[in-house]
Amino acid sequence: MATQSKEQNRLRAGLPADYEVVQQDDNFWLMAFIELPDGSLFTWKYLIEDPLEILEKVPGNEILTPNTIVQNGQVVESSGVITTEMWNSSFNFGTTNQLYNVSDKLPDGATSYEYLIETIKEEAKTAPWLLSTDKDGNYDYLAVAIEAAQEGRVPRDAELMNTTWYRSHTAKERQAVKLKAQDPAQYNANFEAEYDKVVSDMMLNGFQELDPDLINVLVSNSVNGTPGYEDLSLIYDKIKNPKMPGMLPPEVQAAISGEDINVIVATQSIATDIDGILGPGASANLNLTDIANEKEVNPLWYTETYLPSLEDSFIAAHPQYKGTNVKKYSTAAPQWRYEFKNIVGQEADETSAEWARFIATNDIKEREDIAFEIAAELGTQTYQDKAVADLESVFGQPGQRVTGGTMWNARVKWYCFHF
Repeated sequence: MATQSKEQNRLRAGLPADYEVVQQDDNFWLMAFIELPDGSLFTWKYLIEDPLEILEKVPGNEILTPNTIVQNGQVVESSGVITTEMWNSSFNFGTTNQLYNVSDKLPDGATSYEYLIETIKEEAKTAPWLLSTDKDGNYDYLAVAIEAAQEGRVPRDAELMNTTWYRSHTAKERQAVKLKAQDPAQYNANFEAEYDKVVSDMMLNGFQELDPDLINVLVSNSVNGTPGYEDLSLIYDKIKNPKMPGMLPPEVQAAISGEDINVIVATQSIATDIDGILGPGASANLNLTDIANEKEVNPLWYTETYLPSLEDSFIAAHPQYKGTNVKKYSTAAPQWRYEFKNIVGQEADETSAEWARFIATNDIKEREDIAFEIAAELGTQTYQDKAVADLESVFGQPGQRVTGGTMWNARVKWYCFHF
């Protein structure tokens, strides 16, 4: 089996010339290396998913010839510089599709190392543990992963547990990062299966256009166990109906709108603050971007002036709380929810006109009357039970005879369903 020098490689435009093509059985890889400050070598690789796709599109250039051939973990033929030790200690950074995705962000002539840095930054958008840093700003996850690769092994549990990202995330997220580090083949299989499922589910949910960026965000976060992605059907519903309560995860919003995710995170945080003080949906009537810009310039204005002014507005709407510790909707709402559910028999839609009417009055008795009207309109079981109780208090208990000789129970039932 023939090899050639990497100077003879005719790879697609935009890829650095310092990559070496390695054939391992039926797979092809792009590999590169750098010398670290301590004199050791760090070698990394990307799986070439389509050997034809990586070739320069010129006549006669239709076969990918390797620079090095590896069999059973040993270099058996080479016209390049990759050795058996370098192969066995190399770090798998994914596929060449990642290189294609960042090529337009790099200048002509960029090196393989510059591509490596850019692909890490890009992948970290959906695998944030890659950029985990310790208290001194060192990239602790990458250090663990690279050291393990150089030693020809996968990262140990104890090493992963010592990274900042691992210690500060949920068990499901930790499970994902362990799988990615220790069994990347299984992680990739899970990713592919979830990808197919998301595409199928989106089509079943009536999505006419399937945006690859949106799909990748949904799949990556689902596979990685990111909080907020446990039930993707809720996200599908919110995408189709933006007026539904709640907010989309910022990564999803960024994929849909094309906005910078940092801007989205900032405005969503402000929306949460506003809705927490004034009530659900209050932020929809405000220019959150302007508020975010002002907050960035003058953080004290936001905390010492803006938020207190919202609390003043809440107190003005609900003067019974004046002089108390209740200064925001989120503090008052639990009592309102209890009153509502106790009468209506079900949770309130806190974005509805009925709820707004219910909390608008400061009179408890009036709130009860409003809730009872809502219950009557809905015909809830709680309403029916209360109607029976009210009629019993007037006409007596079931089984007692009333004027006319009829049984009370039948008469009460008529009142309950025709009142």
